[in-house]
Amino acid sequence: MKPALRERDYGSAVLLAIQNLAAMLEAGPPSLADRLHDFCARFGVVILFATFTFVFGAWGEYRDRRKRFQFAEERSKFKGEVDREKARLLQQGYKTRQCPICL
Repeated sequence: MKPALRERDYGSAVLLAIQNLAAMLEAGPPSLADRLHDFCARFGVVILFATFTFVFGAWGEYRDRRKRFQFAEERSKFKGEVDREKARLLQQGYKTRQCPICL
């Protein structure tokens, strides 16, 4: 149709457009496979990119959560060791010579 319009042959362009429309109407609605192929051709790259972005983001969140958990575990172990060391030093600082009950 476009070549006929470029040559300014409008009559044959209109006839060709009508023939193309008639052929599409005779073919009927597209099948599921045709619709799926058209959908993938149009949006396949976008869906692939969105899926990749989601998976990458979810993996990053999992990695960060795991690092925070490990850091909290190490910090709690370290804090327990520090508290024990402080208590030991305090026990050494207060040396009693008499029993507190017997005073």
